[in-house]
Amino acid sequence: MVQNVFEESRPPLDGMQTRQHFEAQYRRNAFFSPRDIRFGIYDPEIWEACVPFLKESGVVVDLGAGGGTFLLNAARVTTARLIGVDLSETALELLMTCVPQAQVRREDVTRTTLADGTADFLASIMTIEHVDDAALIREARRLLKPGGHLLLTSVLRSRRAWYFYRSAQGECVLEPTHLREYPSAENFLGLLPRGEFDVLMAREPAIAYPLIDPLIKCLFRHGGGQRVRRWLSGTCMEKIRLATRIPVPGYRAIEMLCAKR
Repeated sequence: MVQNVFEESRPPLDGMQTRQHFEAQYRRNAFFSPRDIRFGIYDPEIWEACVPFLKESGVVVDLGAGGGTFLLNAARVTTARLIGVDLSETALELLMTCVPQAQVRREDVTRTTLADGTADFLASIMTIEHVDDAALIREARRLLKPGGHLLLTSVLRSRRAWYFYRSAQGECVLEPTHLREYPSAENFLGLLPRGEFDVLMAREPAIAYPLIDPLIKCLFRHGGGQRVRRWLSGTCMEKIRLATRIPVPGYRAIEMLCAKR
């Protein structure tokens, strides 16, 4: 079993507000560490395509691991060494609860201290829109072994998109800490260095929001005791959340699985 270790290294020069935002989110909402992979990956075919590569991997790295949804599901199909990288200490504490065999690193996902060629499989799910996207792609290239696989997902926003969050410029955004939301799949795929990756699969599923989440958040924050909190964060409530999801107008995910040449 891999030792759980927090490794402080080279904090980013900016992005403090983003870090504080997610620390507060994870502290307020422990149920933000869902176990069902459908909370992390919207298209089931993408996940099914990942499974054979995960099974063959020796090391799996998740950049922007959050509370551990992806690594928990990876652990169910692989015996690989699992490494989760995130700047949120609270998120990594949740990850260690969900995936105790994982190693966690509290680091900037665009500048980790992992060695070159560490990963057979690297995932970064709904993270690249929060950071310097070119820097994250460079780090993924550096960390992946030749022949390794990359799962990268983000947010596509159409001109008709609507959500209740607003950016500093007054534009609607799916998350207030997004630095960007990509206008098209072609724009997103263009982030990959020419000739260095083969795109095995790319999908654009709708992003859906559970209608019941505001009520759950309210109950979680003001609920009566640990029994209520365990129920709110349990499998039954996850099924209810999945059943009550509706598409967010004008928003889609972009999910792609690639192989490094």
